Amino acid sequence: MEAKLWNWNPLLLPPRFSSLKHAFPSTTTRLVAHNSVSETVPIHKEKEQTLPSVKPTYSPTPPNRGLRTPHSGYHFDGTTRKFFEGWYFKVSIPERKQSFCFMYTVESPLFRKPLTQLELAQYGPRFTGVGAQILGADDKYVCQHSPQSHFFWGSRHELMLGNTFEPNQNSKPPNKEVPPQVFIPSFNLICWKISGDKPLGDL
Repeated sequence: MEAKLWNWNPLLLPPRFSSLKHAFPSTTTRLVAHNSVSETVPIHKEKEQTLPSVKPTYSPTPPNRGLRTPHSGYHFDGTTRKFFEGWYFKVSIPERKQSFCFMYTVESPLFRKPLTQLELAQYGPRFTGVGAQILGADDKYVCQHSPQSHFFWGSRHELMLGNTFEPNQNSKPPNKEVPPQVFIPSFNLICWKISGDKPLGDL
C-alpha cells in the first residue's frame, strides 16, 4: 500500500477515486491510500512493502469554518486600562495516561515594554508582556516570559495568535499566520504561534 496526500480539487481527482467526487468538502485536505502495486505482483510481495512517510501539507485557517471555537478572537480594545488575556489548550493521550497543557498570555499590550516612571505616575502600576507555559508529561514544566510584547500578534476574529521572544537578525518576526516551513526554520525555536485551534512552536 502507498499513502498519498491529496489536496482536494474537483478537476484533479486521484486515479481510481472518481466515484468519490462529492465525498469531501472543497477546502479539506484528505489522506487517500490506494494500492500502487501491479496486479501481476504476488500478494506476499505487497505485504512486505512499508508505507512511506507522509509530510503534512499546510492549509491556511479557513474563515467561518464549522468547528470554529466560540469567542476565538483576541479581545484587546486598545485602551490604557489593565488588560489580561490567556489561552489554554490541553492535549490528552489516554493510552499513555499523560497530558500536555499549553498556556499563552498577554498583559497590558498597549504598553509594549515595562512602564516608565512617567507612565507609572499617569496610569498606575501594571504588569506588561507575554508568556508561554507548557506543562508536559510527568508534570514537567517549561515557562518563558518577556516584559515586552513588541512581537505579539493576535487575530481579532479567529483563534490565531503568536509571539517571537527573540527574532533572528536576518528575519522579520511574523504578524500573521505563516506556513510551518517558514515559521520553524526562521525563528530558531524561540517563538510560538497558534492557528486553526492548534498550538505550534517551541521554547
